[in-house]
Amino acid sequence: MEIFTAKTESENRRQYLPELVAVYKRYSDMRFSSLARTAQEQAELITLLDYLGVPAEKTNADPTYRKGPLGICILVPEIKNPGDEEKDYVYKNPSEDTISTITINNKDGSKILIDAVFDGMGGHGSGERASFIAKDVLETAALAGWIKTAEDVRRALVLADLAITMEQISDKSDLNTLDRSNDMGTTAVVTLQKGDEFYGIHCGDSEYRLIRDGKMVFKSASHSLEYDMKKQGADIESDVAQQFLKNSRNVVVSALGAPVKYLDINNLGGFGYTPLTLQPDDVVAICSDGVNDPLCGDHEYAIVINDCEGNLEQAISIIMDLAKKRNKKKQLYQTMCECEDREGKNDDRSLILRKAKAGM
Repeated sequence: MEIFTAKTESENRRQYLPELVAVYKRYSDMRFSSLARTAQEQAELITLLDYLGVPAEKTNADPTYRKGPLGICILVPEIKNPGDEEKDYVYKNPSEDTISTITINNKDGSKILIDAVFDGMGGHGSGERASFIAKDVLETAALAGWIKTAEDVRRALVLADLAITMEQISDKSDLNTLDRSNDMGTTAVVTLQKGDEFYGIHCGDSEYRLIRDGKMVFKSASHSLEYDMKKQGADIESDVAQQFLKNSRNVVVSALGAPVKYLDINNLGGFGYTPLTLQPDDVVAICSDGVNDPLCGDHEYAIVINDCEGNLEQAISIIMDLAKKRNKKKQLYQTMCECEDREGKNDDRSLILRKAKAGM
């Protein structure tokens, strides 16, 4: 089957490197700094137009971490010495994850809530750079007033992919070489809420989910190798496929900078998506795989939130504690539900919990 001989992500992207180098040489400043300048220039123009009395919509966006009864977020770096007593834990610093919570206040009194988690890949240092670039691009786009819809978020993530790629090229000692020693990328999961309309835009294996009345009612589909094989029509139940997947289940087939093979809105590619309709007490949960993998995403989030009677500060503490304790790779941990035991994982852990009513 073709899937079993497919090129790796790096090899697949490698074929485009000469063209990217040519673009870089022509536009040598085509990096995040140029995007930031564009946003600044537009903001200055809008301020001038407003001063002159010309109608212009000014942006009021606030990229700060939300903390309170309607929403809370937390990021904890990977443990250096998993398996030792908790009191002796030492955490890696900095984390390769980044998180962002953005509130955009519109002139008509409505607001747009954006929540995001980026999980950097490519080795400690490179992964950190990639996730921070993606976060900066998203927040810059929001502050510049470029984000009104889910499609605008997707465009911002395409810009982030380009910025990360150009950052890699800029580090080459010889732009004509195909050396990929500084490969880096990041997953991206961004949710956007306007009123009761909800959209999730994602690539990679960081996830978002909606929890309603103690049950998980929607979640993103991780862009894993298994997901890719299904998209290509492979029989994943065959012995050959199962053996292939056994040692490759953690492979991510889409990421910013690595490259973007899938960039879905509400789990759909292209433009054929519709918004999910939220109810006031729905809970939005967004996490990196450091939280998602050791927990049963179909049930345990909902069980904890339900047990905490909607107290998100208490719920996020319990969920993060479960992920922290299940930190031994290849060791199985019993879940709170009736599903199969989960394999432990030690990684950076990011989680955002928010009630839908915060955006209504």
